[in-house]
Amino acid sequence: MRATVKRRPPEGELVTRILDVLPVTDRVFHDLRLTEPLVLALVQRVRRLRAAGRILIVAPNITLTRALLELGYQVRLWQVDGGTLTDDLAELVVDRAPLDALLARSAGPDRYDVIILPYVLEAAAQHPAHLMDAFRQRLQPGGALLVAYRQAGSLSNRMRGAAGMPTLPDPVFASNGMSFSWPALPPRRTFGPSELTAWALRTGFQVVHQDPVLDRHAAMVSDAMGLASWLSAVGAHAIKAAFPAFRDCVIATLVALPGVAESKDAPFVSVIVTCQDPTATRRLVDLMREQTYPADRVELVLIDASRGEPWGPARANRAVSAAKGDIVAFTDDSCQPAPGWIEAAVNAMSDWTAALSGPVHVDADDGAPFLDLPGARGIASDEGLFPGFNSFYRKQAVVDVGGFDLPAHRDGTASWGWENGLGHRLRARGYRAGFEPTAYVYRRFAVGKPHGGWIRDEYRHASQIPGGFKAVPGLGGLRHGIFASRRTFYFNLMVAGVALAAVRRRPAFALLGLPWIKAAGHHFDLWPPRAWRPSARIMRGIAARHAVWLAGLIAGSIKARRVIL
Repeated sequence: MRATVKRRPPEGELVTRILDVLPVTDRVFHDLRLTEPLVLALVQRVRRLRAAGRILIVAPNITLTRALLELGYQVRLWQVDGGTLTDDLAELVVDRAPLDALLARSAGPDRYDVIILPYVLEAAAQHPAHLMDAFRQRLQPGGALLVAYRQAGSLSNRMRGAAGMPTLPDPVFASNGMSFSWPALPPRRTFGPSELTAWALRTGFQVVHQDPVLDRHAAMVSDAMGLASWLSAVGAHAIKAAFPAFRDCVIATLVALPGVAESKDAPFVSVIVTCQDPTATRRLVDLMREQTYPADRVELVLIDASRGEPWGPARANRAVSAAKGDIVAFTDDSCQPAPGWIEAAVNAMSDWTAALSGPVHVDADDGAPFLDLPGARGIASDEGLFPGFNSFYRKQAVVDVGGFDLPAHRDGTASWGWENGLGHRLRARGYRAGFEPTAYVYRRFAVGKPHGGWIRDEYRHASQIPGGFKAVPGLGGLRHGIFASRRTFYFNLMVAGVALAAVRRRPAFALLGLPWIKAAGHHFDLWPPRAWRPSARIMRGIAARHAVWLAGLIAGSIKARRVIL
């Protein structure tokens, strides 16, 4: 029986062949052999990003440079003190200096498709976010940054920490280190994938991948080892091979997001308004004339949502396509935007902020302040929501991610929360999504239909909420992570108390209803006595709504397999 040998990828054959024919000493050869897995991983990622193009490597080694040259890339090098290159590769060096002096250079006219930073960010004196921003200016539009770094959570660091040893080497002794592969750059800091992701969000990069890789073979060393050291190295290598999270090195692939075009004029803003009532629409148009933002930089796109196709993601996408603005804002004719609404939001959408929401205050004249389900209540702080009545987006970013998702029911109506997913998708793509407290609106929330017609609508609304939260995990605003609001929490507590009092025949359990009675009690007028009967009707109506909400939330939780009560 003949054994089947898995064929190595072409990149692997290329890197191995380069090593086998290099005219170098045994010590250089062994040091390069140690870093072969990392070189191979970097070459593979470059090929995924670009079939051809210009590449800059900061603090390079011999094999990575040669491999990329043989694959047809145009390679340029920034060499640092202590680095080793062959004579022919020295001709590719465009700058040579100590690392910090190199990184302090101002951006010149050269632009690259890919910039590779092997073990550079942790060794630099400047903060990694500052360096990432500087290298972004040296990239072509849509260019990529490949960052190889030794992660803080590696097995080596964990073992050193458990032994009470520092995870960063003493700079006095580290400065004497020798390497004939990557230059010996003593680290100044340790960080992990979460920190790098946060820096990327600040500097306009999309984090495409962060992959742990094996950056060395444990048993292939250039210095003599004792038996105990050799067994320790082999064991550590086996652990790293089996558990990627323990590997020393992570390669992050970061793609530059499109920058904001600089213009002397204020960004053009398209305000998309869904309209239900002509009188309310006229009032909103009058309020838009009072905005502090330049009137010649604003357009209104009015959408009649009272008839025809239901308002939802399909119509919203068409409205965005038709909008002329660099920024699109969403509101409806139930809102009264503050005079500085547009100006505050546009000022907050600097750099790579592509999605923004703001507070939604309940109008003082709202006829149904007890409505307290997500989407039917005010928003005072950042809950991860991007409501269709107070949200802003950069149009180009919306187009880049394909617009709003298109979940809908059989009757064509959109699922609850469909408008929230876009902001989170933009954030996942690498854009910033924020909350601006000064970009606020006042809103009247719709009162339920009379004569029992509200039951169907509010049951449907409540039953869709668990599915909406499951579809967009980043949404907040829940009480204790399970309850739709503080009021539903109190009502459910009261229902549980009354049920326990009846089953256990212990009236004391009914005291669990006191929080709900206190929360809703301001609707009951104790004086004069003639107000008791109408107040009792109001309290019954509120309790009936809560019962409908509870039934809808239970049904939706079962369907979505996401408990919200």
